[in-house]
Amino acid sequence: MTMICPISYGAGRMAAHYATALKDQGHDVHIAYARDVAADDQCGTSILPEMHAIGITSQLVPDLANYVNPFRRNPLIQIARESKFDIIISNTLRDAPASMQAAKQLGIPGIVFAQNMPRFTGLPGLRSLKRWLYLKTLRDVATHVICVAHGVARELVESCGIPQNQVSVSPNGLDLKSIPPEPPGNRAAVRAEFGLTNELLLINLARIHEQKGQKYLVEAIRMLRDAGDCPRFKLLIVGDVETAKEKALKAQLQEYVQTHGLEQHVEFSGFRSDGYRLLQAADLFVLSSVWEGLPLVVLEAMGVECPVLMTEYGDRFSDFRDGVDGLYVKVRDSKALADGLRQLLKSGDESRREMGHHGRAYVEKHLTMERGKQLFVQYVEDVLRQRRIVQKSSTDRSRSAERRQILS
Repeated sequence: MTMICPISYGAGRMAAHYATALKDQGHDVHIAYARDVAADDQCGTSILPEMHAIGITSQLVPDLANYVNPFRRNPLIQIARESKFDIIISNTLRDAPASMQAAKQLGIPGIVFAQNMPRFTGLPGLRSLKRWLYLKTLRDVATHVICVAHGVARELVESCGIPQNQVSVSPNGLDLKSIPPEPPGNRAAVRAEFGLTNELLLINLARIHEQKGQKYLVEAIRMLRDAGDCPRFKLLIVGDVETAKEKALKAQLQEYVQTHGLEQHVEFSGFRSDGYRLLQAADLFVLSSVWEGLPLVVLEAMGVECPVLMTEYGDRFSDFRDGVDGLYVKVRDSKALADGLRQLLKSGDESRREMGHHGRAYVEKHLTMERGKQLFVQYVEDVLRQRRIVQKSSTDRSRSAERRQILS
């Protein structure tokens, strides 16, 4: 399995779950990654110690993310050849080209785990090049694509031209039993930490990035403050930055907050490793994303019965009762966010608790980790099984040709 950064949340967390599932089924798993968490600008923890503890090995491959550079050789070829891999699975947009090209050159299957919509950042020309390379990789090089959501699969098939029979869906899921119990006195402790008295606590748990839509969220907070028709509240933006562009975005957001006098309503906490603890103490979780695959943090919020307000970043959840299990609002729309926040802030504690309860029940019924693991392992083993069938057929044909040559 390849990835850029083995971080312990988001795409890295899902990769860890599925690597563990493959290991549990008796497969040997090796992780190749491009960037060490300890060397990152962002704070965070790595999945690697827990992977090593169950016998999954790993290797740092710094050039993995730079394969688009024509002057660099594919860093995975020699590693894969020496380790005699049977299959390569990529986990992010950036490592897919190198991973799938290595698989093709070695004559083994390659699977792309598409954990997000095919969206790319950068200057227009570079953005177009990234998109072209990624989609060409999926169409012409990868053996199969496993998508994290039906919306991702549909876009890849209908808009990007990926063959339907090359795409499967294994939705993100949550293991409700793995959620840590809420510490005694947690709600009061969290509120004291952030200087809250009787304010309602809103949480946006996401790295600061244009994908996450925090621009629209702080604009919505200003609208609510100016209207003055809601109970007192404070928004905690929990996440940090990795790149210079993201640092500039964070500075812009902070400047907006200061310019409009929102310091009492918005606080940037930076990265926190106690996300569950914060969600357990919050009155509302807000996802303001512009695009996503199937964000694990939404399931985590629902799992601790924190009511969820989220943008229509892609497909709505199947059989989701809008306004009951959670609340959807339009994407890229500050007013829609403000209206949704107003509705839930004014609905009262009991109403929000009921929504949180329904949200957890939805996850328990529709989005369990066990189901996701079963599907992922099934798709990987189907690809391996098909390869063995092809190899056996090829071997049988070769033997038949040899026998005919001997007889002649």
